[in-house]
Amino acid sequence: WDVFMDWGIGRLNLMLPKWAYYAALPFNLVFRCAWLFTVAPSPFTGYVYERALEFSLASAEIFRRAVWNVFRLSNEHTQLQR
Repeated sequence: WDVFMDWGIGRLNLMLPKWAYYAALPFNLVFRCAWLFTVAPSPFTGYVYERALEFSLASAEIFRRAVWNVFRLSNEHTQLQR
C-alpha cells in the first residue's frame, strides 16, 4: 500500500529520483517491522539496555515516518499538478 498508493511508484511523473524510492523500500519495510522487538523477549537484561533499545526503536520509527511523509507529500504534490 505504501509503495503504490501513498508513494505513487508505478506512475510516470515522480517528483523525486526513482532510485530514492527504491532505496527507501527496504528501509521502510525493516523499520515498519522493528516494533516487534518491543514485544519479543529481550536478549538484553537490565534497565539501561531495555531503555536504550526502546529509545532506538522509537527514534527509528520517527525517522521512518518522516521519510514516509516526504514521499507521500511528493506524491500528493504531483497529483495536484495534473
